[in-house]
Amino acid sequence: MSSLVQMATPLFIFAATLCRFVEDPAWSDPSGQLKKVIEYQNMKSGSEMDKLDATYSPILNQLIHGQSERAQRSLVERFRTIVGTIVHLAEPLSRSSLASLLGIDRQQIEGQLSSLHSVLSVPFSDESPIRILHLSFRDFLIDPDKRDTNSFWLDENESHKMIMTKCLERMSQPGGLQENICNLPDRGTLRAKINSRAITKNLPPDMQYACRFWVYHLKESQTCINDNDPVYVFLHNHFLHWLEALSLLARIVESVGLIRILQTLVFDKDMEISKFLADAMRFIRKHSSMIDCAPLQLYSSALIFSPTTSIIRNMYINKIPHWIQKLPEVESAWSALLQTIEGHSKPVKAVAFSPDGKLVASGSDDKTVKLWNPATGSLQQTIEAHSESVKAVAFSPDGKLVASGSVDKNVRLWNPETGSLLQTLKGHSHWVRAVMFSPDGKLIASGSGDKTVKLWDPATGSLQQTFKGHSELVNAVAFSLDGKLVASGSDDTTVKLWDLATGSLQQTYVTHSKMVLTVAFSPDCKLVASGSDDKIIKLWDLATGNLLRTLEGHSRWICAIAFSLDGKLMASGSGDKTVKLWDPATGSLQQTLESYSDSVNAVAFSPDGKLVVSGLEDNTVKLWDSATSILQQSLEGHSDSVNAVAFSPDGKLVVSGLEDNTVKLWDSATSILQQSLEGHSDSVNAVAFSPDGKLVASGSFDTAIKLWDPATGSLLQTLKGHSQMIDTLAFSPDGRFVVVSSSEDRIVKLWDSATGNLQQSLEGHSHWVRAVVFSPDGKLVASGSFDTTIKLWNLATGSLLQTLKGHSHWVNTVAFSPNGKLIASGSSDKTVRLWDLATGSLQQIFKSHSKSVNVVVFSSDSKLVASGSVDKTVKLWDSTTGSLLQTLEGHSDWVNAVTFSLDTRLVASGSSDKTAKLWDPATGNLQQTLDGHSDSIYALSFSLDGKLLVTDQGRFEIEPLYNRRSSPTASGLYSNTLLRNEWVARNDTNVIWLPVEYRATCSAVYENMLVLGHASGRVTFLKLI
Repeated sequence: MSSLVQMATPLFIFAATLCRFVEDPAWSDPSGQLKKVIEYQNMKSGSEMDKLDATYSPILNQLIHGQSERAQRSLVERFRTIVGTIVHLAEPLSRSSLASLLGIDRQQIEGQLSSLHSVLSVPFSDESPIRILHLSFRDFLIDPDKRDTNSFWLDENESHKMIMTKCLERMSQPGGLQENICNLPDRGTLRAKINSRAITKNLPPDMQYACRFWVYHLKESQTCINDNDPVYVFLHNHFLHWLEALSLLARIVESVGLIRILQTLVFDKDMEISKFLADAMRFIRKHSSMIDCAPLQLYSSALIFSPTTSIIRNMYINKIPHWIQKLPEVESAWSALLQTIEGHSKPVKAVAFSPDGKLVASGSDDKTVKLWNPATGSLQQTIEAHSESVKAVAFSPDGKLVASGSVDKNVRLWNPETGSLLQTLKGHSHWVRAVMFSPDGKLIASGSGDKTVKLWDPATGSLQQTFKGHSELVNAVAFSLDGKLVASGSDDTTVKLWDLATGSLQQTYVTHSKMVLTVAFSPDCKLVASGSDDKIIKLWDLATGNLLRTLEGHSRWICAIAFSLDGKLMASGSGDKTVKLWDPATGSLQQTLESYSDSVNAVAFSPDGKLVVSGLEDNTVKLWDSATSILQQSLEGHSDSVNAVAFSPDGKLVVSGLEDNTVKLWDSATSILQQSLEGHSDSVNAVAFSPDGKLVASGSFDTAIKLWDPATGSLLQTLKGHSQMIDTLAFSPDGRFVVVSSSEDRIVKLWDSATGNLQQSLEGHSHWVRAVVFSPDGKLVASGSFDTTIKLWNLATGSLLQTLKGHSHWVNTVAFSPNGKLIASGSSDKTVRLWDLATGSLQQIFKSHSKSVNVVVFSSDSKLVASGSVDKTVKLWDSTTGSLLQTLEGHSDWVNAVTFSLDTRLVASGSSDKTAKLWDPATGNLQQTLDGHSDSIYALSFSLDGKLLVTDQGRFEIEPLYNRRSSPTASGLYSNTLLRNEWVARNDTNVIWLPVEYRATCSAVYENMLVLGHASGRVTFLKLI
């Protein structure tokens, strides 16, 4: 007994292991077992590792005792494979999973483990994980000093290499990783909607382990990777499959770190695998949020929206679905934009890096502060920060606090680890627009709409000082890095410098012509920079107060400036949708980072200066590589946002108009810009083709209408006459006339499209003109106005024939009956009125809607009238008797458009709920809902043969629903190509996720060709078959 006590000191694990060893049922001789242990009591050394030898050697040596040398080698090799794997796993596996990963029969696993219950926890269940009972067992097995004395010694590097190899084999073998491994029904299936049992079935635990930890084992094996080695072969064949699996496991965020590890293991940075991994990193960062949301978008969106020279794109180009007949035009190389982070629901107004660079804070109009991991783009925390918009965020120098300023007039301090509120600093009487910590972290400065700058003690929350001197709102504050000065910028167009010690005003800089939106000190405290609504950055010499440089280049207001910590770069963010990087020493522009989406509200550098983060008006946070300087292929054609697009009647051309004052003509088949039509002096908001496709009309804020020859691009006519912007324009059915309304100048004008001559100027309305329509025979024009009247005009003479009075509120819509006998009007007074066209007399008043009427339309036989309303309903009326026939309920938002099929057997309605619905007018039954439009529907019509429904967002084939009314729930509407917010749909199924920079400000569809106009000015063409 004394021997056992001596051996157990000081390692109690000896006693515990001894007890398990003696009572192990695999050995039916407890006395003999105990004797074997005591044999080790005469060990000469008293070291702790020798104690481990005495603890574990009897157990292991028993495994080979009495065996031949050949059998011993076999047993030891099996031990190293099975037990060596168990002790080196990153996470424990069950017997069944271990057998599958190693490719070993389960009985062999059982045989090996049966005699090791004293050192391993081996559950009864095959599906429960096996664990080592004490880490000292692993230490004993890998002790390098026992390499020659311990028969079961494990080479740690070789064990990890073996496990890594088994992981690669498991993922690569038949039944391993493959495209759509879970057999998802379509490429738009969201991960959140995938049944977890389906994931576990197709990605069992051993495969999950292989996907997650093969890189870990490669790293621990200390093996370098080379071209054409097993690692490169795996990545070449299964990279996308691997990412798909990580996405299904909700682990895609881990892939960034795994690729970084692989990059450190490359033997030679000039190897192909090094280039592959660099491209893989950009590929993942660019598309990670999309991959995480919808795993199968790896094979469509991620590939087609990667640059044309991307190694991943070209390696897997055969994975792009065959039904994407025309790929979008994309950049030739990766840009400086690393990642676009989505998560905020409203514009991002402020961003900041933590001092260690491991977090980015963003503040938004959605009232939250979010913390992100800039390495992966993953959301770490959401802080429900304020009761109003968040306008400013800042980290304390030690990174232990986050400050936020809000429209609710408060500054709040938060713990970034827990998200808990630590202090609320109250004292401002208006919005807090800026916050910043002093370099020593002992003060917080806040700038407010109350025209003051306040200094606070963040430890106590007490107000220390108030600087008064600005005559307008304070938009920005900054501390000098030496802690001696505070700068403030204001709507009063000045920058003021304050002495922190005395609180006195030291200097006022007055040279900006408009409000100052941002200020910043250089790290060496020699410069102060200011950015203004006047589009200019000014650099001031702090020592002399002199203006050193004026930096010009932005085309809109500058709302953010930041210096890199080494002072070698200065970033500026602007309403022109760019971030510009400048050399503050020379004032030269180093790089322009195009956001492609919306105004930049905030910018910040990472502590190492390698990253720039920006917050945008489009609700996103963007991460940029400050060192990247790549001349990108220009796909823009425009320099500003696209406002309108339209197809030619034959679908071969697309016309677009936008805020850069231009009209562009594109070949829809090749996406090649055919013509750039310049002539407008302000934004182009309306474009249209003539019915024969031989003319293009454009209307602008410059009050002019221009007619162009789309074949040559030549300007044929400039139609001038309106005094306000052009709201709408349209060609008459025969193309002879262009009708134009400018709601603000209250005039409807008719122009001869051949000569450009003004045919008629129809004046008489006393308020905005809301609706204009031609009569069926083209002889009359009806106009409805906010002045509550409808006016009927003779097209030939321009004379006013009738003024129809009766509505008590705005007239929103007018329609002629096909037989030319009636005119219907709908009003904000909630009524529909029918008028006799010949006499102008009121025939019927339809009262049933509870809110404003947006649209009225006649059936082809003139017997029915349909009306759509803000009350979300469609109502069908008998035009002769005035009786209400049906109320069609089902929309969840305003009804904006209604139409009858030619045979009157169907009614279609379009709504702000982004759906179109088909109804049976005889029964009022809903036949079909087409949901998923990207925006409110304002126009729709049936084709003459009734086989197509055309909306302002797409064309849809229709089966004859009225032939099978017995099963109204059966699918009867099949879409070809459709835009649904961030998705492109094919056959009513989401198939392509649009990255943020490719989302549309306007769109048009012709058959299966989708044209997207973007805020960046680019136009994207996609054709699906």
